[in-house]
Amino acid sequence: MTEPESRPHSEPSADLPFDEAPTTSFPPPPPSDRFAPGADAAPAEPTPEPAAPGVEPTQTAPLPTTPMAEVPPTPGPDFSAAPTAPSAPSPETATPPPPPGGAAYPPAPGAAGGYPPPPGPGGPGYPPPPYAGTYPGPQAPMLEPVRVAAVEGIRISDGFNYAWKKFRQHAGLLIGVALTYFAVMVLLWLLMLALGLGFDRSGFALVMVSFSVVVVAVFAAVVQANILRGVLEILRGQPVTFASFFQFEHVGRVLLAGLIIGLLSGVLAFTFVAPVIVSALSIFSYWLIVDKNYGAWDAIVASATIVWNNIATVVLFMIGSAIAAWVGALFFGIGILLAVPVIIIAQGWLFKTLIGEEIAA
Repeated sequence: MTEPESRPHSEPSADLPFDEAPTTSFPPPPPSDRFAPGADAAPAEPTPEPAAPGVEPTQTAPLPTTPMAEVPPTPGPDFSAAPTAPSAPSPETATPPPPPGGAAYPPAPGAAGGYPPPPGPGGPGYPPPPYAGTYPGPQAPMLEPVRVAAVEGIRISDGFNYAWKKFRQHAGLLIGVALTYFAVMVLLWLLMLALGLGFDRSGFALVMVSFSVVVVAVFAAVVQANILRGVLEILRGQPVTFASFFQFEHVGRVLLAGLIIGLLSGVLAFTFVAPVIVSALSIFSYWLIVDKNYGAWDAIVASATIVWNNIATVVLFMIGSAIAAWVGALFFGIGILLAVPVIIIAQGWLFKTLIGEEIAA
């Protein structure tokens, strides 16, 4: 193994200054002709670099060169041809424009993060429960319009004759209903009387009196609502049974209307005439509640309008009813069982006639 030859170097001369010491110089690099004309032609042979003094030059084999293929020129746009409409993009390859406002499109189905959000309260497919206060309030019942204009040519005698005929057709049923309600009223009165006699304290007696008034008012409302309902079936020509007078419908509104009428009569009692006027104006209130499904106050207002437009006819009817009740009371009170049903049927006949509805013959 031979030792590498050491490169000879020259020692600076002691007789020369430092700046003039001999240095090794290399020839400058050949000028680049990269941008010269014909530079795209085959590259020139590389020029070997001169070897350093004392070093033999190394022979380097030339690199193989491959001539570059000529690239055909790209034709430019033809502005002489007529413009053609652009073809519609395919739905599969068309890219939608970006959404306004910088929002991003949802990820495609099946991609990462492309699952829909979890369903809200109430399960999938159901709307979320509404917040408190969003439910609509109870709707007022629709009032059936009735005629309230004045009606001419009504004869009160026709009404009582009609009532007497219908009473004879249903005499047994009507008397049985009257006796049933009369018996219930007597039992309630005896029960309250027995409870009141068992205590001598004045405070309890006052409570019993108040309780008795409430019971009588509720019982009167039940009787009036049920009897009017059965009489309306007679006026319509419908089959009437004993159960027709015990349906217990509209009792609450009838009771409320009775309380309003009682309060108005009590406030105006000092005039001695106002209670009679209030009773006359509200004579058809219960009929409007049971027959037309009116509310308590709406029934009182509608009844007052009907009566006011037919005041003469209503006054004559009230006089005829008072005479019929007085005649029934002459027979030791037994005639009341006959007079009261006839008066109620005649009142229903007048109500139907004034509002313009047909009555069964």
